[in-house]
Amino acid sequence: MIDVDLTLFVQFANFVIALVMLNLLLIRPIRRILRQRRELFSGLAHDADDLAYHSGRLTRLYENAMRTARKEGAALCQAARSEAEEQRSAVLEAADGDAEAFASSSREALDKDLANSRKSLQDEIPSLASAIIAKLTDVPPADQEAPSANEETPREPRKTTRTRSKKTPSETKS
Repeated sequence: MIDVDLTLFVQFANFVIALVMLNLLLIRPIRRILRQRRELFSGLAHDADDLAYHSGRLTRLYENAMRTARKEGAALCQAARSEAEEQRSAVLEAADGDAEAFASSSREALDKDLANSRKSLQDEIPSLASAIIAKLTDVPPADQEAPSANEETPREPRKTTRTRSKKTPSETKS
């Protein structure tokens, strides 16, 4: 059983003093730290949401800029290709014209040389023909003097073909 006496009031006062001391020394600082932590985390969550929003916005801006840059790059490449194709066509046409001019001038030069060669050969045909006939018939050409009847015409000795004798292997060793 509980006796109500002075110790009960002392214990009650002791409890209230302990409660006030614990509140001042332990509970308030812990509550303050928890409140600060809660505020810090809510601020960090808010900052993280802002950063996520801004990073998403920056990512979209970057992707749009990249898309635009790719389109511009493709347009520049196409323009450069078409310009290069035009330059190639112009260079090829110029080269074809130069080649055609060179070929025609070469043909003209060859035709002139051919005509000159034919003309010179036409002039030499009678003398060449008489020289060939003279060699074949042993008759001197008309432009040379014929030897007199008492002079002998020097003749070239006839060439004869000789057959080589085959040596036997025993003869080749010695």
